Amino acid sequence: MLSFALLLRVLAWWQAALFALAAIAPAAVLNASVRRKDEPRVSGVILYPASVLVVILIFHKDQLLHIAAGSWAVLAVGDAASNAFGRRFGSVKLPWNTRKSVVGSAAMFMLSLPAAFFFLWWVAHPDFQTGYYLALATAGAFIGTVFESLPIPINDNPAVILSSSLAMYVTRLALT
Repeated sequence: MLSFALLLRVLAWWQAALFALAAIAPAAVLNASVRRKDEPRVSGVILYPASVLVVILIFHKDQLLHIAAGSWAVLAVGDAASNAFGRRFGSVKLPWNTRKSVVGSAAMFMLSLPAAFFFLWWVAHPDFQTGYYLALATAGAFIGTVFESLPIPINDNPAVILSSSLAMYVTRLALT
């Protein structure tokens, strides 16, 4: 689904929101067909497009869709990296959350940073410099990684993308 973030450069915000909204219905069908009875009704499969929709709706004004794209990259690339690397190499657990690993968190930060940088650059205005994108990407990747590592009892997708986008927005305010 992250490939749709590339379209944020050319789509109007309402078109992007419609794409995210349209992704929720098939996600709900998929969720219903693969969900185990002991899992919550609303899983990450539904929360992922719903969270993307929320971020698009929040950041559609003042040409801030690059923040939506950057935080979307943190969620998509970072969360996948933390899961893959954490499951494979994550023997050392985080002290505050034994379900998460040091390797998974490091992988999330290290892989979501360049992904966020690319999507910020791709969608944003050409008048900003590389340092601007790097600052936003670093803030978003770091805060997204922190929130992903917390012992949240429900799926962490909304916390990751919302915290990441807020960190990028606050960094933007500090820089402009």
